Amino acid sequence: MVQAQLFAEAGVTKIRLTGGEPTLRKDIVPLTAALSGLPGVRDVGITTNALALRRKLADLQAAGAPPTLTRACLSCGAAACQAVLPDT
Repeated sequence: MVQAQLFAEAGVTKIRLTGGEPTLRKDIVPLTAALSGLPGVRDVGITTNALALRRKLADLQAAGAPPTLTRACLSCGAAACQAVLPDT
């Protein structure tokens, strides 16, 4: 969090969580809320293989005002994506 705060103070407006499958973090919801609350940060995104996204997406979107998660990049095979986003 300290590093993100320093980057935000330096003018960074977008933060992306990636690597190690961010949706498996127990603190992903409060983490995205804290990141989106940093002054100047307008965009918080994740790159995910969607392993736990279906369980956590609503909480990620709702955790704060404005929404704390503004974008997600799915990196998954067709079957895995269908399991997360069946209407696409």
